[in-house]
Order: sequence, then structure tokens, then C-alpha cells
Amino acid sequence: MVNGGFFILHLIFFSANAIKLMDGGWFPLLIAGAFAFAMLTWRKGVTLVEKARTVLSV
Repeated sequence: MVNGGFFILHLIFFSANAIKLMDGGWFPLLIAGAFAFAMLTWRKGVTLVEKARTVLSV
């Protein structure tokens, strides 16, 4: 129930800002995507390093 309310709120914000994408709104999305990619890559790398350390220490 609560998630549906948040979804509708986000849909309203998205639709209000969707018309601004061609006028430069794509740039903040590009920056956010780059940061998200970097953080997800970092998290995956930390997981792989932790697995390698546990295998080597045993």
C-alpha cells in the first residue's frame, strides 16, 4: 500500500520532468548513472576481494 503511494509520487515527478530531458535534463541523469555504475562496480569488487581472501587464508 505504501509502496504504491511512493510509486505514484515518483511517477508524478518523472512525468513533470520528462519534458525537460531534451533541454539539458539528460546531463544530471548521465552523472547519476555514472555514479551508480561506479558504486555497483565497487561493491562487486569488494565482494570478489573478500571471497579471494577467504579462499587464500584457509
